[in-house]
Amino acid sequence: MESFLRQARDAGDSDSVADLTHQLDQVREPPVTVPRAAWLRGIYLRLSNRRSSSMNGPEPIQFSEIAAFLTLHQLTLESWEIQLLETMDIAFLQSINIPE
Repeated sequence: MESFLRQARDAGDSDSVADLTHQLDQVREPPVTVPRAAWLRGIYLRLSNRRSSSMNGPEPIQFSEIAAFLTLHQLTLESWEIQLLETMDIAFLQSINIPE
């Protein structure tokens, strides 16, 4: 995200600079979370760090990747927890979508 911020600064796009700066501040200082959501956030970050990318940027985390992670670590998640991981991923992907 910081590379996008540098590009926006170089292009003189003050609106994008302000938006990206705000987003980076939120990432650097995550909101207070309940313990279960914090645990899920840790799982999400581990999955996200290993996501695939294409020429269009990062790809969504696949359900097969979540299943493999859970099997590898002998974990079980409830349906709402899987939905929360998906929601987190959608929010991340939307946050890095910078219009041309």
